[in-house]
Amino acid sequence: MPDFDPVTYAVPAFVLLVLAEMLWARRRRPHAYEPRDTLTSLAFGLGSTVAGVVFGGAILAAALWLYDYRLFDFGESWWAVWWAWPL
Repeated sequence: MPDFDPVTYAVPAFVLLVLAEMLWARRRRPHAYEPRDTLTSLAFGLGSTVAGVVFGGAILAAALWLYDYRLFDFGESWWAVWWAWPL
């Protein structure tokens, strides 16, 4: 069963809400609507997603690099790692 990722459901909702805001603003006061506002909102959403991917990749790269310099290697047998369950 895959893990629940709320971002998967939030991104389409975010885009729909931004577009709804754009349409509402155009109908209510057409002269007050600025397309730059919509583009800014979408850019912030995209930037947040990209930043999460970049940060997650950096953490993974650091973890893999640190794993190469580990001090102990206990093996994969059950008796060697039985103590890890509280962690």
